Amino acid sequence: MEQNIFLIANIGNIIVSIAYLVLTVFSVYIFFRFYDTLKHIRIACQLYVAQNLRIMEKAKQMREQFDDMSIHDIANILDVDVSIVQHWLEFEEEK
Repeated sequence: MEQNIFLIANIGNIIVSIAYLVLTVFSVYIFFRFYDTLKHIRIACQLYVAQNLRIMEKAKQMREQFDDMSIHDIANILDVDVSIVQHWLEFEEEK
């Protein structure tokens, strides 16, 4: 009878140990996947900011070159929302 109890306890310990090992491996896998995803998100954000800066510079150049061009025309040419172009140009005037 005692041997059966010890056998059941040992099997229980083995099951818990295997579950702990699987959980640990899974946690490490999820951490590295999450870290890799964060790396890609960071790169995408950097590219987005760089693209916005290039478009902002184009909007400023267009405003300087073509005084008669409206903000709506600049926004249509650059395929950007009018409020964004307006914000860029107002920000430049404040400097």
